[in-house]
Amino acid sequence: FGRGHGAGSCWIAFRHFLATTSEDKTVSTTTTTPVHTPLSEKILGDDGALCERSINRYCAGVNDPIDFTPTGRGPWYDALTLTLQHGKETTMTTVDIQAEFFVPLEHAQEAIRAVWEVSQEWSFSSPWGYSGENPTRGLVDAMEFRQVKGGDGAWLSPHSVDSLGIHTSFNGDPVYRTDIYEKYVPALEKALEPFQARAHWGKLAPRSFAPTRINELYKDSIQRFRALCAVHDPTGKFRNDHVNQMLFGQ
Repeated sequence: FGRGHGAGSCWIAFRHFLATTSEDKTVSTTTTTPVHTPLSEKILGDDGALCERSINRYCAGVNDPIDFTPTGRGPWYDALTLTLQHGKETTMTTVDIQAEFFVPLEHAQEAIRAVWEVSQEWSFSSPWGYSGENPTRGLVDAMEFRQVKGGDGAWLSPHSVDSLGIHTSFNGDPVYRTDIYEKYVPALEKALEPFQARAHWGKLAPRSFAPTRINELYKDSIQRFRALCAVHDPTGKFRNDHVNQMLFGQ
């Protein structure tokens, strides 16, 4: 994907869960660890390698590093995310601008190819944990592709079916912001539109996404939600401009 120091770098995370007790978060002795099959040479390729050294956690401050070993075993409250340490959120001093779209899993390969086409000329920052000379920051700090279980039945769920989440962490430097809002995120949306992509509600969504796409994608669910709001919040007391635009087409 893209160009720059980070182009072509890929992290693959396999996460297994064991039963835990809620009191002390210790692993239950009645559950055995699932057998994990190491990555094959076919997947890693000629240049691929496991990162088995300790690096600074993602988005932690350069001057206040937090050690993290990507390859290894650990408790879920540290290993599940890149931004937790001993069960607590890390500093996240490196600012980024996040956008994410979900596509049905059946369209995963085509959607990834579409994102690849859009991002060919995007500059990617040096990979997190890069130890070479002259690390650089580009337009994109990281892209993440994750499989999400669907079928939760929520009216406004962005992944109502088994889905692929396509996440982009854009550089938070103000010099990039206008182009991110007006050019790059809308380009992602347009590329993913043929695959019924739904935007993550808590991340950046382009203005062009609402209201027509909302009506098309959520159909009866969005109408039921609006009807419920009309009963419990008839004057729109708990809405703001963003909610009015995204959910009510105002």
